[in-house]
Amino acid sequence: MAEVLPMDELVEEPSDFGALRPGSKLGRYELLIPVARGGMARVWAARQHGQRGFTKLVAVKTILPHLAREEEFERMFLDEARIASGVHHPNVCEIYELGDERGTLYMAMEWVSGDSFSRVLRTSGKTEPVEPRVAARVIADACAGLHAAHELVDENNRHMGVVHRDLSPHNILITGDGVAKVADFGVAKALGQLHEATSAGQLKGKISYMAPEQVTGAEVDRRSDVFSLGCVLYESTTGQKPFKGDGDHQVMHALLQGDVTPPSQIIRSYPQALERIVLRALSPQALLRFPTAEQMRYALEEFLARSGQLVTQANVAQTVRARIGPLMDRRKERIRLASQAGDRDAWQDAAHMTPSGARATSASGVKQSVPAAGRPLYSTMQMQQPPPAGAAPEPPPPQVLMPGGAPAFSEPSPHSSPGYPAPMQTGPFAQQPAAAPPMATLLSAPQAPAPQPPAPASAAGPPPPVQRLSTTLAL
Repeated sequence: MAEVLPMDELVEEPSDFGALRPGSKLGRYELLIPVARGGMARVWAARQHGQRGFTKLVAVKTILPHLAREEEFERMFLDEARIASGVHHPNVCEIYELGDERGTLYMAMEWVSGDSFSRVLRTSGKTEPVEPRVAARVIADACAGLHAAHELVDENNRHMGVVHRDLSPHNILITGDGVAKVADFGVAKALGQLHEATSAGQLKGKISYMAPEQVTGAEVDRRSDVFSLGCVLYESTTGQKPFKGDGDHQVMHALLQGDVTPPSQIIRSYPQALERIVLRALSPQALLRFPTAEQMRYALEEFLARSGQLVTQANVAQTVRARIGPLMDRRKERIRLASQAGDRDAWQDAAHMTPSGARATSASGVKQSVPAAGRPLYSTMQMQQPPPAGAAPEPPPPQVLMPGGAPAFSEPSPHSSPGYPAPMQTGPFAQQPAAAPPMATLLSAPQAPAPQPPAPASAAGPPPPVQRLSTTLAL
């Protein structure tokens, strides 16, 4: 799998999205903005729509357009949904639904408000280690989620033998509250999977985080994932990957030789207890590693308990906020603006639909135009001078059918202001705008009577001016 790029690093042309665009609908999900891209799929921030105006922010994953017709990638996508949807744990990214909208496969997932551990580590273009106890807290939580996946059983209570095979900082997400979540089971191995576990000459995963048996094509099990977590723990506490080289072949050679520099030789103050955990997880021989991710978590929890200072998810959240707070705020604002744009579009569509669902038309059969976004609905009274004496009466203006069958004129009010309304405040205490009155109420103003022909002039002089009352609905 290719590295997942965070939102601010996405440089894509609209043509890269295929048929999908911000605002596209996949089932009950409205796509808002793209937030990440990997080697197989793209992830969107999306809004789930439910009954009575219910909405919820979710993530929606879609296969990249140029891979959508590849059967192998489709099977991998289906396998990911099947495996991940069976794991229900606070440290695993939840899968809500798998859908197919006109041939587009999509997966609705839990929205994570933070970002990947990779983004937290690489804020300045290079890896910056975090405080060892903070890293231990993140990896301990990831171990808990990973163990839940390893223990997954099918509907017949058979152990599925799940192996993630692609654990890296990119696939460990951290929420704004400091909770680590394992994500992306796209290349996972499990009982009954649809896609081939391995193909000749093909490696699935990132070489820098692979266990030796995975590199050589030997059988992998949960201890292979323990090795990968050891690589992440090493990198997040030293700022360096445990196995280095100028290319993949050199990295593979170092990995197979078990050639790893002890963390204390990189950082002299590195905790000895944590170093023992790291080196055990990175053992070239699977038998010498922690037998389960749960055992590795126990060791990390013991290290944290003996460190003399309580380290919680709140401490992780502080680190995340200090490093990528502005990024999180910018993404939140972009999502808010995209949601408002979607609300305006929905309002315009709804305001110009008849009860049958068709676009309102004029008396001549011409479809009514969409008003400028943000124009308020209100009635204005205008005084008009009578026509000259002897002139033919003006015909009444053409009537436009609005929802409910009520007539309305389409002449704009001179008091209306163009443009969009000011962005609404968000939050539980934000002042909400007053609900708009029903369209039928807005259109129920009494209509002026049709003008009468002027009376013939008499010797007493011309009649006094007659004022005609008209109603205009500004859109």
